[in-house]
Amino acid sequence: MIEQEDKTAGLGAILQWRREEMGFTREDLAAGVGADINYIQALEDNNYAVFPAKIYALGFYRKIITVLDLGPSQKDLMVRFQQIWDNNFPAAASARQVDRRADTGHASLSMFRISVLGGGLILAVFLSILGSRLYKFIFPPSISIREPSDEYFSVDNQITIRGSTQQESSLTVNGREINVDSDGAFDEKIELSTGFNKLEFFSENKFGKTNKVVRYVVVK
Repeated sequence: MIEQEDKTAGLGAILQWRREEMGFTREDLAAGVGADINYIQALEDNNYAVFPAKIYALGFYRKIITVLDLGPSQKDLMVRFQQIWDNNFPAAASARQVDRRADTGHASLSMFRISVLGGGLILAVFLSILGSRLYKFIFPPSISIREPSDEYFSVDNQITIRGSTQQESSLTVNGREINVDSDGAFDEKIELSTGFNKLEFFSENKFGKTNKVVRYVVVK
């Protein structure tokens, strides 16, 4: 691994932190961008010597931070990455390094370029999955109640509650756990007391985001 100033040593840690925050292993990320896991590990370890030239290192780094969706920080991270590369691999040295590897590393370089450039389809699928997970991470789970309607009047103390919430979310009604199937649908009967009843539907997804919907039911 190349030696770097302390102020830049955190770039790899930022990538690792964001990857783990999103729940991805190195294998997941490597599959998503269509590259060897060793390149993922190299970036997280700040080990840029594995890259044959600056253009490939920059292209791969840009793809990784785009997938990890680092937002406004991406531009600053790209600038810092280029500064680190230029400080540790001057242009002349990089040229000599590429020349030394030209004969022995041509096949490896070609495979790297193919893996980076040929991962478009896999990346598209990965980003679709990532987008769904990001939505669940950012927004509260939806709750759709088909029964009962609001301000519902019933002559029976037992009523049906029916509807749906976000997949992989838990649901309670006034603190009572409701069974939710793999599609997020629920359909149960509950007992109410005679008179005015306030039903609080409370949903929580696996990222801790919550939502609440209230229905009022009068049992005559």
